[in-house]
Amino acid sequence: MEVLYENMDYDVENIFYSRKRKVITTANYFSDKRNRHFFDEETRQIVERLQKELGNYEIGISAVTDDEDRMIVRTYSDKSLGAYYLYDRSDDKLTRIAEVSPWLDEKEMADMLPVKYQARDGLTIHGYLTCRRVIPWKLQKTCL
Repeated sequence: MEVLYENMDYDVENIFYSRKRKVITTANYFSDKRNRHFFDEETRQIVERLQKELGNYEIGISAVTDDEDRMIVRTYSDKSLGAYYLYDRSDDKLTRIAEVSPWLDEKEMADMLPVKYQARDGLTIHGYLTCRRVIPWKLQKTCL
């Protein structure tokens, strides 16, 4: 059996396959965020194009048409449940479909920071630290 990809630090979570082109496209694993190992240049270009427009949000491709010309893209971050978009490759157009949680203001959410430490047995433990945002003094009375 041939090993196509392995990561010594993280478990591979998903493998994606193009039914139209009959190729494995990506292997995903999670460290402090979603990471992709690309097997396919076409998929790499699509993800990089989407990432360029969607900025710091993490993206996932939720659904793809049989012709692979349109796809549903999901964004998210540590501060937002994100949004759904329709990406039409034929005209290279990305259209927002819906916000997942419009009632949450990202600017009001605390940062989630990746942390790691060495356990007594020598293993590295990975986790996240989320600190409560400091409320300005003049607003504390309102919040209490």
